[in-house]
This record gives sequence, structure tokens and C-alpha cells, in this order.
Amino acid sequence: MRHLIKKYARKYHIKMEPVFAWLDSRRLQWGKEMVLFLDCGANLGQGYEWFAKYFNSDCIQFEMFEPNPNCVSVLCKKDYVTNGKVKLNELG
Repeated sequence: MRHLIKKYARKYHIKMEPVFAWLDSRRLQWGKEMVLFLDCGANLGQGYEWFAKYFNSDCIQFEMFEPNPNCVSVLCKKDYVTNGKVKLNELG
């Protein structure tokens, strides 16, 4: 199936990352196992914010790790950290 998607994407100049993220996220959401997504080097949360668009099922947990105290202070103010949706681990 992926080869057909790649062919379609080349023909219509579509970026593949979102397509594969969407397909993979559907598979995870259909499964019954819990998935732990680790962001090692969370920076300002860009990685989580991108992945959360696709991987937002109840069976997926997110944890961030960040050693830079300047980034941690910004991450601590993000809604997804303050409401407990994402666990932030300060390494500094």
C-alpha cells in the first residue's frame, strides 16, 4: 500500500511525512496496546506539537525530556504540560 501512496504523492507533489504519520497513527489507535512516545530533547515542544496532530489517541502517552532550563521554563507554561497531558522531565 505504501508504494501506491508514494506513487500518488510523487504525481501530485504531496509531502509524505504527514501521510505516513496519519497511516501509522490509525494503526496505533486501532490496537489495544499502550504506546509511549518519548521526546528526548523537547526544545520548545515543536516535536510533540507536530506528532500530536496525528497521534492523539488515548492509547498514546507522551513524555518530554529537556536539559536546557530556558526551554523548560517555556515548556512549563504550555497547556499540554500544565494540564498533565504530557509529562515534562527536566534534566538540568
